[in-house]
Order: sequence, then C-alpha cells, then structure tokens
Amino acid sequence: MKSKVFSASVLEESTPMTFLGPFGFKSGRDFDKLSKVSFRAGITGCPLITEHALSVLEAEVIDLVDLGTHTVFIGNVVSSEILT
Repeated sequence: MKSKVFSASVLEESTPMTFLGPFGFKSGRDFDKLSKVSFRAGITGCPLITEHALSVLEAEVIDLVDLGTHTVFIGNVVSSEILT
C-alpha cells in the first residue's frame, strides 16, 4: 500500500499448485513469498515473477477499494512484457 505500485504475472495454465500455494495461502507478513521463485525487479522496483510466467506487468495505484477482508487495487499500467 505504501509503495503505490504493484506487479502481476500471468502464469501458465500448467503452473503446479506447489508453486501457487505460497502466494495464495500464506501471508507475506509471515513468509517470504519470493524466497524460492525466479523474479527480477521491474522499473517501479516491484518484483516481477518470471518463473512459469507468460507475461508480466507493473502498475501505479490510482485507487483502492476496501472490501473488509481484502483490498482491491486499481492501477494504471506503466510497463508490460510478453515473456513467452
């Protein structure tokens, strides 16, 4: 939230659940989600996960919506790349 930027990776359909698990089922406050995956820093400084990724994008946050249990970040894409 503080950085006002985020990234997203579009993953292959065949990405194994063992790869996805740490991202969807563990909190980044308790677990380093990037410790066992390939990534690089993007132009905003955000990590771009490249392992199993078809493409990546970075965005600047222009708004957010608090849904109680989750926050939806709305962004303006500043960089994107097709990896494969």
